[in-house]
Amino acid sequence: MQAIAVLARAQQDAVWNRGQLSNQLRSHLKQYFPAALEAFQVRGIGLDSREARAVLAVAPDPTTAAKLTLARLRSVLRACGRQRSIDAWATRLQAVFAGEYLHQLPLVEQAMGRQTLALVLQLDAACHAADGLAEAVAEAFSQHPDAEILASSQGLARSLNQDTGEIKTDKNGNTVYEIVLSVEDEFGRIELVKVGTSGEPQVAAGQDVTPVGLVGYVWEMSRGGEARWGISYRASSIVPAGVTAHA
Repeated sequence: MQAIAVLARAQQDAVWNRGQLSNQLRSHLKQYFPAALEAFQVRGIGLDSREARAVLAVAPDPTTAAKLTLARLRSVLRACGRQRSIDAWATRLQAVFAGEYLHQLPLVEQAMGRQTLALVLQLDAACHAADGLAEAVAEAFSQHPDAEILASSQGLARSLNQDTGEIKTDKNGNTVYEIVLSVEDEFGRIELVKVGTSGEPQVAAGQDVTPVGLVGYVWEMSRGGEARWGISYRASSIVPAGVTAHA
């Protein structure tokens, strides 16, 4: 558990650093490159997205961005890993960059573009660090010697969708249940962990159980300007200890 806690804290720091750099880049772009902000104001896509980082790396100022051809934009989007809607994305970006905006003096614009390149490099490193640490947290949890044994059922409850108030279901339409488990680490400390699973687990409160196919995912969200994060756990099934089940 100590190794998991160390990695989780490191991942939290990386997420915070990524957010700080993204905000710094946004404030900088407002001063001379508003088209870049408009270009990446898309749901699920922000300045820390792979698309934004890739495009800004080759066009860090409005004059350079306005000269990007559709072929060049398609190439950049493919290179960063985007696979869908590439033509639509390239067409939209070209239209946004070709729009009319106020400009700084040419030399000033070039200087600010150089600063943008430096920020993008830092942001790119921060994004890779946060993603890598998130994977490390999940891997460390899966390798923990107690990950599949020292667990005790504390209760069952249907997991509700907080946005709609409806019962949560998985992609196959199965009801998602949450069970609170008490887990003992190597130092004898007890932690309560909420684990989600599809279908009602056939276990009773106080029974030793095994979460099969247990994985952990680091999540982050912002509410009221305050950033929050945590680790969510999910298992393919939860069975009584000693019972063989397929993950």
